[in-house]
Amino acid sequence: MEIFARKEKSIFMANTHNILTENLEKYEKIILKAKETHININSFRLLYNQYQDSELKQQIFKIATELLLYLIDNAELPRYIEEYELQLMLGKRYYLKKGELGFERMIERSYGGIIYCIKCKFIPEIFYDLAGKIYIGRTHRSKFKRMMEHVETSLDPYKNHTRKIEIAIINALNQEYDIYRLWEQYYLSPVYTKKKILSDLTELLINKYFDLDIIEVHNNYYTTYDREKFYIKNYNYYINTTLIIGTKDPNGLNMTINTSTKYISLPLYDIAFMIALGLKSKLITEILNNIYDLEVNNNLVNTRIREFWQSWENAQEKFLKPVFQALIEQNKYTFAEIRDTLKYSHKGLYKIFKRFFNGLTFNQLKTVMARNNYNWDSLGHMAENYKDDKKIRGFSILKWREWFIKGVPLGDIAELTGFKSGLAMRTFLYNNKKILTEFGGRGYEKIVDKCRRERTIERILDGRKPTLEWIYVNDFGLNSRDDYQVDYHFKRQLATFFERLFDYKLTIVELESRDPKMLNKLKN
Repeated sequence: MEIFARKEKSIFMANTHNILTENLEKYEKIILKAKETHININSFRLLYNQYQDSELKQQIFKIATELLLYLIDNAELPRYIEEYELQLMLGKRYYLKKGELGFERMIERSYGGIIYCIKCKFIPEIFYDLAGKIYIGRTHRSKFKRMMEHVETSLDPYKNHTRKIEIAIINALNQEYDIYRLWEQYYLSPVYTKKKILSDLTELLINKYFDLDIIEVHNNYYTTYDREKFYIKNYNYYINTTLIIGTKDPNGLNMTINTSTKYISLPLYDIAFMIALGLKSKLITEILNNIYDLEVNNNLVNTRIREFWQSWENAQEKFLKPVFQALIEQNKYTFAEIRDTLKYSHKGLYKIFKRFFNGLTFNQLKTVMARNNYNWDSLGHMAENYKDDKKIRGFSILKWREWFIKGVPLGDIAELTGFKSGLAMRTFLYNNKKILTEFGGRGYEKIVDKCRRERTIERILDGRKPTLEWIYVNDFGLNSRDDYQVDYHFKRQLATFFERLFDYKLTIVELESRDPKMLNKLKN
């Protein structure tokens, strides 16, 4: 046993030495790269030594470093500008307007940021009161990539689409597709397919429904902040012969004008790197204040995260999820080891894994991916078909639950499961012990209602918050708003359905309030 222990220790020391050497080589490479590109990565320097005292920490740091190197190589983010330098810059003219000498050449070569303009074509039968109106925005990306981001936001089925630019995009897409089916297809698609779908949809929208243009180009992203505010207030354009001044709703598609007096630059490469390491936003704020001598609060850090990655959850999915994927592929570390190393609570990390990986827990994910040779692109499909040990009439509990949620007719279920008639199926559902144990109800209608209640609560409590209309149409497969001639009739039908589903214990208004305490009481 002693010889075995010494051997295990020597293997561990050898592995640690190899990773340490590899990390050191990457450390020197990335420091040089950052210096050449004038990108600040002070957190990388600070945290390097803190992540060398265990093999798991070294692995996490190594994977996060590869992500950071990719960001630097591709100039994915605006570089950090210190306050005094930024204020000097804002006092000078660091931009060119469309039509000015050098404007086209600057766009073709390189720029720090642009002010872009999205205009709905004048098609009143599609855009209604939004026809001909304009949205003004700023970005450090190309105008096409920024338009893709707007389309992506509009394809999120878990979002209440109240922004005018999203409403316009959805109205246009509805001319080409069933929007509910499109949402579902996009949501379940692997990453590489999503990018292709987004690119194709954006191309279609620009060709048929929107005009996309750059009206100003800047040397640095941070100077676009005040200019965007200026244009939202003062941009002049015509709808037919009517002069419109400004693009804030109702004059245009912009919903708000930022009222902050000045823009504060933050080191975004550091933020992305620390998210990849699994750090929480409050700790990221403390480290930034320490290493850059700043006095910013956590709200500002979260504001910048939303500005560049839409939300904290999206940023984690972009940077922390690949770290977890790499650790899963190595198949060396337990959930508890990862939890303790990252200093997460059990419940917190459990929820993150389920959010990242299609509702699978850590152990389920390891099982599914090992079976599938770690093909992450097919994870959605694999998660949906994850085999339940318990089967009824040859079908998994998951499949039965989906049938009930969709309200698949009894005759169809009978045919699939080998019963002679819907009546025989109904009798089976009433008497079968497994059905009673798994679904807690007797009779088809009661089981359907119970499964739909559970799915509604699960969806509402999900961080992405789908609308009741989305649940009604996509999860339950019921009529869409378009099947009703009058919008009022659809809303009344929706209210009647959900209030009956919850035995009139909640009104539709209470359901839409999404009160977790109230909903959790109704789970049982």
